[in-house]
Amino acid sequence: MGARHAAGAAAASAGAVGVYNGSAMACVSLSRLQHDYGYGYSHCPAEVIGALRNQACRQCAGKEALLHVPRTQTPKILPTPTQPPMATTTTTSTTSVSVTSVRVDCPVGFNGYVLRSCGSKDAGWINEMPLKGPGCTRKRCTPIILILDTVSSSNSNSNSSVMLASALEGSGRMLVPCPNGYRGNVSAVCAPDAERWSDVRNECEREPEHAF
Repeated sequence: MGARHAAGAAAASAGAVGVYNGSAMACVSLSRLQHDYGYGYSHCPAEVIGALRNQACRQCAGKEALLHVPRTQTPKILPTPTQPPMATTTTTSTTSVSVTSVRVDCPVGFNGYVLRSCGSKDAGWINEMPLKGPGCTRKRCTPIILILDTVSSSNSNSNSSVMLASALEGSGRMLVPCPNGYRGNVSAVCAPDAERWSDVRNECEREPEHAF
């Protein structure tokens, strides 16, 4: 009696909740889901590129601007409405490609920056020629005019001056001869990474006037 009662209770219970006759359930790893559904990130390796070689150097006078691009990742696109985690940098997406733009500032001696694009389609940096962005421009010391003094004579009054023209950063000390009526020179330094002249030296001396 007890055995039949137990069997009946089991059958009633099975009928109430249903019986699962399928295969055993299995756990699926996150990496497998990422592989099957396109979820995850594409990685672009760290690299060093030259702005001059990539047509992104302005007035560089043959000096290469080496750009250190950091390792970057961009999210792959899911084929479902579920969105991938937000990237740490600006990301634009289409139905099949995600692109992350990385700003790389120009090195010492240059102004400006370039943009490097990491794409998920080919899992690497996108080859762009020239590189996007304003590019790198070689720094220059701006021109200055030095007023020596006011020259007075019986015929006229005029300001005597010397102009230091523009020069590329790192040019070192430049010499400019003094104007007529003076002897000596004016000199100044355009140092590396500089945009202003420094250590300006005025060594002009007025020549004595001769009486006739």
